[in-house]
Amino acid sequence: MIEATVLITAAIRPPDKMPYLKMKDATSRLIATKMALFFWATQGVRNLVIADATDSRVLNEEEMALLRQMRVNVEQIHFAQDEAQVSLLGKGYAEGKLIEFALENSRLLAQEEYFFKCTGKIFCRNFQNIIALIQHHKLHGLFWQLYHLGKLCTFLDTRFYYTSATFFKENLAAGYALSNDMESMENKENKCVEKICGGLLDKRYPQGHATRPLLSGFGGGTGEQIEAGHLGELDQNFPCWFQA
Repeated sequence: MIEATVLITAAIRPPDKMPYLKMKDATSRLIATKMALFFWATQGVRNLVIADATDSRVLNEEEMALLRQMRVNVEQIHFAQDEAQVSLLGKGYAEGKLIEFALENSRLLAQEEYFFKCTGKIFCRNFQNIIALIQHHKLHGLFWQLYHLGKLCTFLDTRFYYTSATFFKENLAAGYALSNDMESMENKENKCVEKICGGLLDKRYPQGHATRPLLSGFGGGTGEQIEAGHLGELDQNFPCWFQA
């Protein structure tokens, strides 16, 4: 087993008016999330925390039992988000509130200071390599920059990162809370969570280079399958922020 805790953030039944979200069908989102969860389990992750912001359970009892047979500790928590608020502010704001909820209510997260956060419907194909990197360098935080439309930018890739509960509460939570997708659309000012949190990391962590996480699954924003293709030397020397 890989001694790691992964927080999966989900929103199976998002509001119809949520901006920048094309995959809104609950059935599609549920199936894609289940797919990613079973991949995590076959990777041998010790602890899986599934947090849903739309008061939905992702796994049924039979599926939970299957994961336990694989010696995976699995926990499901959920709450009903403020649909009007998240429709106004967007998915970054919504996910921040969900992570805060998970840190306050998860039994498994309460036992571990450090955790991986991964957006639902996505999994990391080279997770064992990422774990080995973190353990070898004794890292307390690892965040990768965003590769978007064929180029790098100094934004945080919020889909997958490694952090501590303390750092999230004291730093990243504020970045998520300041994000505003609707205002970005109307005023052309980029207030996306990726940009805001990237700026926060610039002030607190040094930049470096690390193995790039190879992410696969489905993106809710585009509604399409994502596939981390190879980027040559960047695959082993990808820009990141880290805390040793």
